[in-house]
Amino acid sequence: MLLTWLPSYLQQAKGLSVMNAGMLTAVPFALASLFGILLGRISDWVLTPEAVQAGRRRTMIAVMLVGVSAILAVPLIDQLWIIVLILACVRSLGLAGSALNFALVTDLVRNRADIGKMTAITVVGGNSFGLMAPIVTGYIIGLTGSFDRAFVVAGLLPLAGAVATFLMTRRPIEPSAA
Repeated sequence: MLLTWLPSYLQQAKGLSVMNAGMLTAVPFALASLFGILLGRISDWVLTPEAVQAGRRRTMIAVMLVGVSAILAVPLIDQLWIIVLILACVRSLGLAGSALNFALVTDLVRNRADIGKMTAITVVGGNSFGLMAPIVTGYIIGLTGSFDRAFVVAGLLPLAGAVATFLMTRRPIEPSAA
């Protein structure tokens, strides 16, 4: 949603010119590239091998996804610099969460030979939703005449992802060999 619709949102909802909207759209992505690396370093520091074994990577991903849901606040804010800061944080958390998600795949795969296949499935799933996002956003804006509902959808989906991360990524309990 951000990549394709943010310039239009800034023009229509915030009254920016095409040039200013385009330039301002780059700011959250530039900041996210820096913040994303920082979040990756923090996760490497926090997620010791023992923490990973205890399932803390799932917790870290869920926290990142809950943070991404801060995009829900964007329609409620008038100050442009706060919107840009929120979007930079949201994008940073999304980048770091995505990287952690790939690491979680390697944690959960039992047979190391299957890591490539599982990563490919993860990429196809992520790209499929990524392809649908601007289309769905366009329909939402077309139906409602506003970006507000699109931000609601963009904020609720990561919350659903956080729940799914907790419920669907637990390693099954191995039967004891007795």
